[in-house]
Amino acid sequence: MKKGIIKLIGLTPVILSAIFFFWAFSSADLIRVELGGSSSSGPRLLYPVTDNISAPAGGFLEFRWERNYLVKTRYYIFKLYKGYDTTASGLILNQQVRVDEYPFRLPAGQFADGRVYTWVLIQVFYNGKKSDKSSASFKIRIE
Repeated sequence: MKKGIIKLIGLTPVILSAIFFFWAFSSADLIRVELGGSSSSGPRLLYPVTDNISAPAGGFLEFRWERNYLVKTRYYIFKLYKGYDTTASGLILNQQVRVDEYPFRLPAGQFADGRVYTWVLIQVFYNGKKSDKSSASFKIRIE
């Protein structure tokens, strides 16, 4: 009986290593992008993403996101909408953003005080594939 337990304990590091290896290298995003799948998850939006955003009247509002797969990224598609509605009727801006245009800035004068806006970001890769879209809404106060 003790001999069997010793063999089992001896295999534990091997099993744990295999589990860790599989977990570390099997993220859905990595597999889809590396193997040319249909899409990857969209960029994680960092700012603005709340109802308490302030911008100086003569200044800029900066849009920031996590920039994954930067070497593989050709550009981003940035869309800005009035309110929460992300249909064509609410579209204010639809622009390609170069990888080196980070953070992406828009003049605060383009925004109305107290209004809600929604921004959408899509990552476009050199192989022509696009990420899923990410979106966040925010309410702005112009100071």
